[in-house]
Amino acid sequence: IQIVPESEGVYQLRDAHKQIFSIKGVINMKESLLEVFEENDKLAWFEYEEDQFYSKRESELIQQYLQVHGEMPGGGEDELDDLF
Repeated sequence: IQIVPESEGVYQLRDAHKQIFSIKGVINMKESLLEVFEENDKLAWFEYEEDQFYSKRESELIQQYLQVHGEMPGGGEDELDDLF
């Protein structure tokens, strides 16, 4: 995480089997990833890309994932599910 910039971008979180379980666009990638590492024992790998239009890029990556896998990252688990 030392090399991750404190800038806008998108990251993909992967489990020990290198399966994507989350795709997030954030204002500060370093800060967000540090929080995720503290809170998530499922996390084994991550990749990131800087992008000032992180919301758009997040949507693109999620759509690509949906086209390939037919469900949201994480087996369809969604943080918003609790709202409905």
